[in-house]
Parts: sequence; C-alpha cells; structure tokens
Amino acid sequence: MKCIESTSINVLWNGNATVDFSPSRGIRQGDPLSPYIFVLCLEHLSQLINKEVDQGSWRPFRIKRTGPVISHLCFADDMLLFAEASTGQRVNMAKTKIFFSKNVSPALITNISRNSGFKTTKDLGKNLGVPLLHQRVTKQTYSYIVDNLQSKLAGWKANSLSLAGKITLCKAVLSSVPLYPMQSALLPKSICYDIEKLCRRFIWGQKDGKDKIHLINWKTMCQPKEEGGLGLRKMDSMNRAFIMKLAWGVFQNSERLWVRVLRSKYVKDQELIPSPQAKQRDSVLWKGICKVWPSITQGVNWVLGCRSKVLFWKDSWLEGYGPLHMHTSQIIPEVMLNCSVADMVDDRGQWQWETFAHFLPIQVILILAGYNPPTPQLGEDKVYWRHSTGGQFSVNSAYRIQEDSRATHQQNDPLWKIIWQWKGLERVKIFLWTVAHGPS
Repeated sequence: MKCIESTSINVLWNGNATVDFSPSRGIRQGDPLSPYIFVLCLEHLSQLINKEVDQGSWRPFRIKRTGPVISHLCFADDMLLFAEASTGQRVNMAKTKIFFSKNVSPALITNISRNSGFKTTKDLGKNLGVPLLHQRVTKQTYSYIVDNLQSKLAGWKANSLSLAGKITLCKAVLSSVPLYPMQSALLPKSICYDIEKLCRRFIWGQKDGKDKIHLINWKTMCQPKEEGGLGLRKMDSMNRAFIMKLAWGVFQNSERLWVRVLRSKYVKDQELIPSPQAKQRDSVLWKGICKVWPSITQGVNWVLGCRSKVLFWKDSWLEGYGPLHMHTSQIIPEVMLNCSVADMVDDRGQWQWETFAHFLPIQVILILAGYNPPTPQLGEDKVYWRHSTGGQFSVNSAYRIQEDSRATHQQNDPLWKIIWQWKGLERVKIFLWTVAHGPS
C-alpha cells in the first residue's frame, strides 16, 4: 500500500500544472486504480484462505467424498465462503434464512426454526442475476425475462422509429438480454417463443392493439444476411449453443473447478469420455448438458496419442466417418465394443487387421490404412471441434450446425451481397431487402 500512501499528484489549472500534493482520502470509487487494488487484495485473501485450509484450521466443503474441496468462490466483487460454523462468530439473524428439502417434515421444520430463531424460505432467490434452481423448471421460473423485456419496450417510442431502427434495437437489446441466463440452463421453449414474439411485435408494430402484417416471416429474418436474412438469432437454438459450450468443457476434462465438480458428482468412475444420462433428481444444468451431449459427440474428432484411450468402435476418431460401428457389415461382439484404438495395435506397432477388418467395408479399410497407429513417439490424445477451422469450439459454430440441420440449403443469391455492401443509409438497405423478398 506504500505506492498509494506515498504518492503525490498535481492537476492542470488553466493549462499550468499546480504544486504537487499528497491525497489524504485514499482511493475513491471510480478511480482507474481501484479495480486493480481490489483484485490484489482479493488474491491475497484467497491465498490466506488456502493456507488455512492446508493447515487444517479451515474445514472446506465437498460436493462428494471424492470430489474437489471448495473453501471460497470469487466472482467480480462477490465472495462466497464455505466452512464449518465452528469459529464462534455470531450469525446475522436478519440476513439468515434456512432452506429445507421436501423430505423434511413440517413439524421438524417448525422445531428447527423456533429453536434457531431463523426464518424459513422456499425460494433461494438469485445469485449474480441468475435464479438458484432447486426445483422443477417451469415457465414461471424464467418469466422475469419476459417481464424485463416488456418494461424496456414500454419506455421506447416504437412509433417514432424506422424499421431499420427497430431491427437495430432488437439485435442490440431485446435479443441480448436473455443471453445471460441462457448460459446456465435450458429455458422452457415457451419462454423462448414469448421472447421471439415480443421481438416480432416490436419490429412490425401494432395498430389498435392488433399486430400489423409481418411482411417477412421470422424464419427468413433469422437467416444469415448472405442468405437473405437479417442475422437475428433463434432463442431456442442460441440457448442450446450456450449449453453445448458447457458440455464441451466437460468433454475436454479440463482442470477448471466447475468441470471437476460436475465430473465428480455425475460422471461414473471419472471416465475419459463420459456417456452422461440424466436422472430425475439431477440438477437442471446437468440435464441440459445431457440433452445436447449427442451434438457434441457428433462434432468431435480425435488426434490419436501414444497410448490412445479413444474407443475404436464408439468414438469419432476416423475423420469424416464418425463412430465406426455405424459402418459395420455385421454385428460386433459385445466384448469388442469397448476396445480402445490402442487395443487394436500389436506389439510391433502395426494394426491388427485380422481382428477388425472383416467388420468394415473396403472404403473404410483404405482410409484406415493411411492412419498411423498409436506409437510411443506421439503425444497425448487431442480432441478438436470439426465444425470450426481452427478446431476450437465456438458458440457461433454450435448455433450454425443446429440451424444447418433444419434448413434446406439453397445457393446464395448475389443480390443480398449487393444490398448489404452498398454504401447507403441503413433504412434504405432495409427497404431494398424487404422489396427484394417480394410478397411472402
């Protein structure tokens, strides 16, 4: 803190620098240095907590016996502490509530609440703007998103905006507000539909309480600009793309804390490549990951390593062919289905053709002959996302593959490129785009 206490500053007064002086009130809110000082203090506090955990004087929390320990979580200017309540400090009665599961009897709830003096609650509220989900997700759970959008629309003078202005506001605000809660759970489809309905109603307007005619259908408007659309996003597909990003993190088996927590809680025997199946009592987040998991496994390709644990028949490691069991000409024995690629290599480092060749068609055999078997010279197995040029997963690519699977591909009309590259007013471009579509 010496760099703060001993500093001296001067100010420009009528173009001339004043005499140096030392600030006496410290760092004020809004000072550019303030966030850096906060991060330094938070980092030092985290180190002190970790030291106490290592010494055994701080008993952290575990999701599972074999799971990672959690002593504290930091995000922005918030910190959550997890420890055993044995420090002797007093609890703030006004800020403390107890949440009970459905398995606790009403009599026991009343007894605990009376003896402890704490109020009970049935709703954990929100943390960082996201609901803490502890029961089945319904439309009512996320209705606050629709209410928030409606409150924004109430303050806008839609009648005074051009069509281009409405589309710009829809992209910048209405379509962006739901993206934050979409990153942690699959929203009900009815909520996604209501959001899109508000966007359509705002763009095309109303008269006497009734919707005006929509000149262009919503499906066309959500297509890319080069395909005749406006580049708007469908809420349901965008939601799934965000959850696919989380599923990709679980698939990669990264060392991030949230991945280690999920894998320790839900992945059986810490499998290298899990095959998740959601149960009724699992969290909403995990259920969402399980729903999009097939999309992840279909978009993954492997680069084989020295001791490859990639499954020969079930995993997509032969580029362009997907799982090999989909190309077999006869039924594969059960004992062979879980064999890894390394199991199909002999002691001399050559493919054991006599083990698997008779199951596969000749075109697959020819491609496989060009692959080098796992050898000690290779590194670890590497996974990459085949829907992007660099092999890195992106939300944009996840959204695109969902829309591509639904769309009927047509050759792009050069007219759209001409319209959007024309250096004119945006409202004129929108008018030309509307005319180019003709009657819908």
